[in-house]
Amino acid sequence: MYKRVFFYLGIILVFSLVSCKNEKNSDLNKINVDTSDQQIDVNKAKEIIYMLPNPTETALIIKNSRNTFTDEYLCPYQYVDRYNTSVEEALALGIYSTDLSFLTMYGENQKAVEYVSAVKKLSERLGIIKVINDSLITQLQQNIENKDKVVSIISETYSDMRAFLEENHREVLAAYMITAAWVEGLYLSVNLVDNVKTDTTLIPIIVDQRYSLDNLIDLLKVYQKDENVKLKIQELKELKDIYDKVKLPMKEEVFDALKTKISLIRNSYINEL
Repeated sequence: MYKRVFFYLGIILVFSLVSCKNEKNSDLNKINVDTSDQQIDVNKAKEIIYMLPNPTETALIIKNSRNTFTDEYLCPYQYVDRYNTSVEEALALGIYSTDLSFLTMYGENQKAVEYVSAVKKLSERLGIIKVINDSLITQLQQNIENKDKVVSIISETYSDMRAFLEENHREVLAAYMITAAWVEGLYLSVNLVDNVKTDTTLIPIIVDQRYSLDNLIDLLKVYQKDENVKLKIQELKELKDIYDKVKLPMKEEVFDALKTKISLIRNSYINEL
């Protein structure tokens, strides 16, 4: 069972990050960003992307902070058929990538299989070509009992595939997935806090996300000619306004405002309002 789950996890990271040549969704062409006169900004975007945490890193942080598992806050895999446009599908891929990493970190293998199925559907709709490195799968199978090694392999693969995506000029799609993955990570974190006053593990991590939020906004600004991107930037700026009030120890009213805002953003990504 473990081998199958990590095999699937390798597939999802490839699916989520590999560029596609066959743009079978007509609305994919609606993400029109002229990068011919923005090359300097695009290069800046690439630098920012490498500073942002990937879904596996986020899941590992949460696992190290909370030993008890709950799937209460995950996006239901049954929602997959709600997403019809490339924007919705790219956001859903980011959400499900984080959820899948979360499930795997907690050893919830059977649940993880359901999320793999959902991601496969999204990947097919986006026309993403299936590219699996046999050596990667072999490494995962050989190190299946060594979680640290598996995390390292997956993280490296994420970076390699992300670079491949950039080289094939699909940065906007990557930006959507990266944004959604970050949002889901923060959403899970705030919802796993039991008591703001006594929590000493997740709260500091949540506070530190103010820096990656700045990076995320800067990343999206590169593509702000797109109306959908503009909306995402505005939502994240409103979240930043709350973060500007965050200090340690965090006040309950500030935490509640942060939790409410990130929940609204995340739920809009999954069409649950």
